Amino acid sequence: MNTNGQATAAAAVGRPISTAGEVFADGAMIELIGGAHPAHPQLMLWDGSNEFVGPVVEYNGDRYEPAEIERSVLQHLALPTRCCPHGTTREFLTETCTLIANLVGLDEKTASLAARIVLCSAIIDVVSVAPILVIAGPDTTRANRLVNVLRCLCWHSVPLTSVTPASFCSLANGARYTFLISQANISQKLQKLLDDASRSDRKIPFRGRLLDLLASR
Repeated sequence: MNTNGQATAAAAVGRPISTAGEVFADGAMIELIGGAHPAHPQLMLWDGSNEFVGPVVEYNGDRYEPAEIERSVLQHLALPTRCCPHGTTREFLTETCTLIANLVGLDEKTASLAARIVLCSAIIDVVSVAPILVIAGPDTTRANRLVNVLRCLCWHSVPLTSVTPASFCSLANGARYTFLISQANISQKLQKLLDDASRSDRKIPFRGRLLDLLASR
């Protein structure tokens, strides 16, 4: 499998590069996926025509391994397990919009906005501003149903509650999660932090280092 940038699980000299996902200039991609054991995710390399899965993959002479993820986060992290046949981006968006509308009971416009959050979560590395969806109102039943659907559809989704600025900054740096925050109140300080973190050109100073917390929310 180790030819012309294809994947390999064979050992080689040197420590692999830790990653939660990569997108290369030629269109090849590395995706973090769920493995046979929930505590040990794997990587999938797509070279444009074939997919290769393993604990270590190789592309253009570099070896990659799954980034370390704190156990409690990993237990609640929604990861894909395989690659499925797909159509165009427009077809994907239309099907996602229909699915959300039917499962949650939303009107077409609202379902379309939610579907675009799903789509944008998968391309978070190439957007300058991460999308944010705010759900507010008295209909908590449908709100919870929507969050559960987004939990299944969004890229690397993680459910959170009781979030504070300090706890948000303690999360994994550069992991590109989709944070599903369910809580009644969000302080102005936390809202400002979330707004700043949604910009790819802004880094958050925290305990002597700069954090990259770009993510969909």
